[in-house]
Amino acid sequence: MTGVWHRDNGATYSFFEDSRFQQSDKPGAQWVWIKKRNQVYLYGNPDRFWTVDFIGRDEVAVIEDDKFTITRK
Repeated sequence: MTGVWHRDNGATYSFFEDSRFQQSDKPGAQWVWIKKRNQVYLYGNPDRFWTVDFIGRDEVAVIEDDKFTITRK
């Protein structure tokens, strides 16, 4: 999951090797991410939980409140 992922709405999701997660459309917010099988836990404020389905090595379908796809660049 490490690297920068892009969503079609323009947001970028950064998964850092030291387990930090940042989302470009939420400036200043930061989470700690942990991936367990097809689940990604984002610990922060608020805690978040994603179910993920790897479509390919660099493309992931994400289920949160809605469903969307992110692509690693």
